Amino acid sequence: MKPSALVAAAVTVSLLSIVGCSEDPEPRIADPSPSLAPSDGEAPTTTPSPELPRAAEGTNAAAAKSLVRFYFDLVNYAQTSGKAEVTTQIVNPNCSACAGGTEALAAIFDAGGKIEGGDVRVVGLDAAPVRGGLIQGFTVTATTETSPQTIRIPGDDPKRYEGGPGKYEFIVEQFQGSLRVLRWQRADA
Repeated sequence: MKPSALVAAAVTVSLLSIVGCSEDPEPRIADPSPSLAPSDGEAPTTTPSPELPRAAEGTNAAAAKSLVRFYFDLVNYAQTSGKAEVTTQIVNPNCSACAGGTEALAAIFDAGGKIEGGDVRVVGLDAAPVRGGLIQGFTVTATTETSPQTIRIPGDDPKRYEGGPGKYEFIVEQFQGSLRVLRWQRADA
């Protein structure tokens, strides 16, 4: 079993924090306009980015689980759209694995690369309250299934990942009346 490129890159950068951190802690919805230039006669994706589900707007365990599911929706969208920045919507600015994942995706797309497959499907979520120091929120364990993936960058050999099952642990913190991803790590590595 091998993780998707995003997860592999983020895990390499840091095991503590999944895709993108921004200076803006408030959830935002990314511009749905395409950002990839067409290549080989292909049109860029024009599918709008996923929107934060209402279920993720609270500060309870159900909202924490919905937020983690939404995070994977953003990862999937970023991989197919070429818009790595959409993953910065719901994370703490200090999330190093988040930033590492976003940077890895951006590097692929900036080099004219393309990602095929690697879709992450969440098959289970568990949440437990966590309180420590200044952190108040939830630990969310996500069980996933990732499809095989190929990354193609002009001038490089394709990189292939098998896909398969995965398990991730997220720390989701309360922040200004909502939740955001503080950090994540693979729980099955």
